[in-house]
Amino acid sequence: MKKLLTLVLAAAALVLGGCASLQMTPEEKAAEKARIAQVVSDKLDACQYEITVDMMYPRRGPSQRLTSPYSLRIDKNKIHSYLPYFGVAYSIPYGGGKALNFDGEISRYVENVTGKRDQRQFLAQVTNDEDTYIYRITVYDNGRADIRVVSRNREEISFSGEMRVD
Repeated sequence: MKKLLTLVLAAAALVLGGCASLQMTPEEKAAEKARIAQVVSDKLDACQYEITVDMMYPRRGPSQRLTSPYSLRIDKNKIHSYLPYFGVAYSIPYGGGKALNFDGEISRYVENVTGKRDQRQFLAQVTNDEDTYIYRITVYDNGRADIRVVSRNREEISFSGEMRVD
């Protein structure tokens, strides 16, 4: 019994010792945080970024965690929107139309100055053959992002996710 207890304690010490070496020092954490903030800023300045969404917030009903890979990609003056839609549609084509799954030209793209140091907000307006959409995008220094989509023919919907920083 004593040998078993000694063996278990030795194994626990090895596991805990290995976990301690995986932890980052405060300096390493600060450097990584600064690196991510710089990558986020560079991508936003270049107008080339992708946000992978993991939560959806319909105007009516509960929020939902998304398990499929949905995303919003901005590439200079183009937008690639692959987002789910749940909500009331006022006027749509027969069969439901494209909803928020389309590629389009951005007709207006502006940065809103908020005065908050850890975030940047953008407004992108897109018109396709079905509707006109306004994407309000908030990106934080840590890469997290919020997207609010306002449409003429559908209720607004919001998403949250993370910018790809690789």
